[in-house]
Amino acid sequence: MHGWEEAAVWVAIGTVLFLVVLLELVERARHEGLRRDQDDTRMRVETLERDVKASLQRIETSLAVVGEGGRKTEQMVAVIVRGHMERKS
Repeated sequence: MHGWEEAAVWVAIGTVLFLVVLLELVERARHEGLRRDQDDTRMRVETLERDVKASLQRIETSLAVVGEGGRKTEQMVAVIVRGHMERKS
């Protein structure tokens, strides 16, 4: 093998190694970006879960208040009806 042939082989090997290292760096950067995106998504999901739980608690509280108001209204109507029936008797 001549000197220039040996140099060409080493240049080819060096180029391949350079490309392998470059691809590895790109892959690591891509992986880091995906991990960061996953962390951001996880935080958004946790925030949404907290918001939904808080909303459900407010709705449950409102329903309890409405239910209690409905019972009081029912009791008032019963008293009014009894009063009218007693007057008619």
